[in-house]
Amino acid sequence: LFRGSQVQAKELTESIGQERWLATTGNIPAPGGISLTAHQWLAANRPRVAAEAAHWVHLHAVILYSLTGNLVTDPTQAAYTGLYDTPHASGWLGDDWLGQFGITRSQLPEVRPSDSFAGRINHESAELTGLTEGIPVVTGGADVPTALTAAEELLPEAALNMSGTTEIVAA
Repeated sequence: LFRGSQVQAKELTESIGQERWLATTGNIPAPGGISLTAHQWLAANRPRVAAEAAHWVHLHAVILYSLTGNLVTDPTQAAYTGLYDTPHASGWLGDDWLGQFGITRSQLPEVRPSDSFAGRINHESAELTGLTEGIPVVTGGADVPTALTAAEELLPEAALNMSGTTEIVAA
C-alpha cells in the first residue's frame, strides 16, 4: 500500500509544498515515510473504506487499544502520520490541516509521552494472552527513539548503534 501511494505523495507535496510540509510536520510526503500517503491512496481507490473509518491509527495504537481499551499513541508514532506537529511536539495539527485530507481530530488517538501509562491489561486481553489482568501498560514508541531513551538512562555518555532495515547511530 505504501509503495502504491507514490502518486498521492507527489500530489500532497505539490499541493502544499515541500518547505511547508517540513516546517509544519517535520516530514515530507513519502510512501512509507508518512501514513497520510496511504490514507490518500485509500480515499482515491477505496473511498467507502476511507469514508467509513472510525479511526486512523497505526498498529501501535491498535495493540494498545486491544490491551487496555484506551486509544492512545506516542509522539514517535504520531510523527509518522504527517498530521502531527513534530518540530514543536505540540500535538495533532489543526482542524484546517486535517480537514483538507478528510480527517477529523476525533479519528486520531490521544498522544501521550512514550514513557507514560497507557492503561491496564483488560479482562479480554488477559484471557487471550495469559497476562495478568490489571498490570500496567506503558505507551512505548518507535524502536530507535525508545532504544535511545533506554540507552541514555543506562549509559548517558555512550552512542547507540541500531542495525535493522537501516543502520542508525545516535547519541
